[in-house]
Amino acid sequence: MMNTLKYLTTLSGALICALPLVSGAKEKNPKYVSLGDAHKGTLELDLKILNQFVDQPKSTQDFYIKGREAILSDQGTENFAKVCAQFGHQIVGAPMLGDITTDSIKVRIHTPTPQQITVKVTDGKKELSFNSQQQQLVNFISCQGLSPDTAYTYRVLNSAQTEIGVGSFTTPPTAQSQKSFRIAVGADFHKIGLHRPELLEQVQARGNRAMMLLGDLAVDGRRTIPERDIDYLLRDVSPVWKQFSANVPSYTSWDDHDYYGNDTGGKTAGKSGKHMIPVNDFRKNWRKQWNNPTPDPEREGIYFSTHLGPVHMIMCDTRSCRVNEARGEHNSFLGEEQMA
Repeated sequence: MMNTLKYLTTLSGALICALPLVSGAKEKNPKYVSLGDAHKGTLELDLKILNQFVDQPKSTQDFYIKGREAILSDQGTENFAKVCAQFGHQIVGAPMLGDITTDSIKVRIHTPTPQQITVKVTDGKKELSFNSQQQQLVNFISCQGLSPDTAYTYRVLNSAQTEIGVGSFTTPPTAQSQKSFRIAVGADFHKIGLHRPELLEQVQARGNRAMMLLGDLAVDGRRTIPERDIDYLLRDVSPVWKQFSANVPSYTSWDDHDYYGNDTGGKTAGKSGKHMIPVNDFRKNWRKQWNNPTPDPEREGIYFSTHLGPVHMIMCDTRSCRVNEARGEHNSFLGEEQMA
């Protein structure tokens, strides 16, 4: 996709901060993992990624090892819940913010067992309470009726009303506002950049109201749902990612490595073009693992459009509708429906 984004752009009052998300890994240092090795996805290399920038506590590493084993087992969900209970985890990772607008935000919560989630949001003067519709493993709670350009903190409670997460955010200004605000743009986290403290800490410290992440984010060429889920678990145990996702709303699109493999597009892979890619299953998994605006279930692709105050954001699906063999022809890149 793109190796580095370096430029600053202003758009409708928003300062778009584009930052490189690649790890800058130094292959000569045995502590660092190269991008090529990160694609291999072995337990040894994934543990090196987890400890690449900060050595994690043994309990964190043990949880990842056992959680990974559980996800890859025949009874993945049930066994993973047992591992979470063993390590005292009532939430997988941290709350993940997304889909922020002038007057709303959506909070994603992944718990080991089905829970009914409550999110309490306050601006320091008034507290609003929002509940999930049902008990499930992954809940997306939409918090409506917020005020523009306002700083909020929030708490997340499970079915037992135990606090399982906290964070903060600031809503964008109104569409008519001339006030500047920041939105960060970046790409190519891969698995390594999600563990790099100074990178994500800088994005948050600059006061970005949101971040657009343009693909190659956490999964590196995984071909099955369980393999994808262990890459997402590696993301979720990263302390720096947990801090970031709970405080900076993110919008995400996928690229080739998130999708299936290097330079892959469309519904088939391999030189023969006969290997079918389970596109619909991968889309469902993607939507569960990130926190984008709610898509139309009948729409082909994972693209969406939304507004952050005066900024109109359009995120395209450049993978699952493309036909590499028809490159250069009409609709070969984004598909007919998305182009329309």
